[in-house]
Order: sequence, then structure tokens, then C-alpha cells
Amino acid sequence: LPKKPSNGQISRPIKHKPVIAAAVLTLIFAVVYGILQLSSNRAGATRSMSKVAAAAALAQMPPVGLGTFGLSPSQVSGGAIKSALDAGYRLIDCAPVYFNEREIGDALSSELTRDGSTIKREDLWITSKLASPFHRREHVEPAVRKTLRDLNLDYLDLFLMHWPVAFHHVAIPDGRGWPNEDIDDSGGGDKIDVSVTVRETWSAMEDLVDKGLVRTIGVSNFNVMLLHELLADCRIPPAVNQVELHVYLQQQKLVDYCSARGVKVQAYSPLGTPGYKEEGEP
Repeated sequence: LPKKPSNGQISRPIKHKPVIAAAVLTLIFAVVYGILQLSSNRAGATRSMSKVAAAAALAQMPPVGLGTFGLSPSQVSGGAIKSALDAGYRLIDCAPVYFNEREIGDALSSELTRDGSTIKREDLWITSKLASPFHRREHVEPAVRKTLRDLNLDYLDLFLMHWPVAFHHVAIPDGRGWPNEDIDDSGGGDKIDVSVTVRETWSAMEDLVDKGLVRTIGVSNFNVMLLHELLADCRIPPAVNQVELHVYLQQQKLVDYCSARGVKVQAYSPLGTPGYKEEGEP
């Protein structure tokens, strides 16, 4: 029963408190939901803008390029890059673990600054890659700056994660070139760093686009499962997946998946890999 106060009036229970509480909770939920929706919309807009920017850049990528794997520094210095440019090649595919980027950079600088040369930097498409010892977030930017220093460039047109596996870190020298081949040594698997995820590496690569160090980013040697996982949680989708692709290794399911998800497939060793031919293979 309601209590009778001293003034003789009947005091009734306040029944609107639960209503006020419910209204406040509803308002809080609406605000939080709105913030989440706004964040989601912004993320979607950023993703869409990134796709548009990547598509515009990739439209300029030549369909055929010069792969520099297997070119010795002396071959590069001896005129391989100049001969390729004279023949009409405008895409040069590089990587730190090819151990010739310093010489490629010298050759590019020589051609771009040569009297009478009609080739400009914007006419070229230069691709390079992130080596496995530099997958941890804090090592990604120093690694690309090292590549830019070796190639004598201010930016890359395409920067790929060379392999979906991280190695333990190797110190980056201050000068140009590499004193040894430690960055390409897995130690028989002992140097693999399982604590570094592909997502961590990719997030740091996305930051390189924001800083103007690279125009587009992509991956190399990724299968469908790895691509699917990356595409499910990224701000900038990979523009390219560079894989071995030729008549003896067609990878049709991978090609179909990439096509469906808007990832361009770029073939390396399109004529096959005779250097890795096993006995009995055609």
C-alpha cells in the first residue's frame, strides 16, 4: 500500500522511471548504431575510391613487361635495361631478392637523363616487391624506401607482397645494394616468423599508398584461400596477384576467382620455367 505522508496526502509510486530509462537506452543505441553505420559507410566509400584509383592506375599498366629475375648485375650494367627500353618495353618488374635493383636504378637514371631521350618517368611502369624479412608493420616503409633508393625513384607504380610468409628481420643497410643474400634465406624454414600476419603486412602497405610512395599495391604467389582472407578485411583491395602462369601451369580456378573479385592476374614465367624443369617433364 502507498505510504501516507505527514501532510495527509497519499504518495503514489513513480511509474514513469522505467519509461525514461528505456528511452535513454534507446537513444544511446541509436547514437552508437549511427556512429557504426557512418564508420561503415566511410570505410565503404574509402574502399570504393581506392578501387577507382587503382583501376585508373592499372589502365596505364603495359600488358607485357621485362622480368629482371635471373639478370646478373653485370648483364644489367651491360645494357639489358637499355636494350629493353629501345625495344619498346615500358614495364620493368623488379625485386630486392633479385639483387640487381641498384644496377637497374643506374640504368634507368642513365636513360631518363640521356640527351635526346624521349622517355619520361611517367612513361614507365616500375614494379617491385616486399621481401619476407620486412613483413612486420614497422619494417615495411623502410623496406620500400630502400627499394626506391636502389632504383633511384621517388615512387613505385606497383608494390607487391612477394610471398605470403614472413622471415625474421634482417637489418637494412644505409647505402644502395645489398652486402649479401640474407634477405632471401629462410634457413630451411627456421627463419620463418609465424607471429606476423598477412593482414599486418597489408595494412602497412596500404599506408604506403596514402603517403604517395607507391601508386598501387598487390600480392604475389597467393592462392584462393589467402586472397579470400585478405579481401575480407582490407581497406585497399589488392590490385594484382602475380603468379606463375603458363601452358603447363594454368591455375584456372585461381584466375577465375581473381576475375570475379576484380583482382588482375599478372603472369610471371609465361613461357615456362626451364630452369626448374624436373626430369621427365615436357
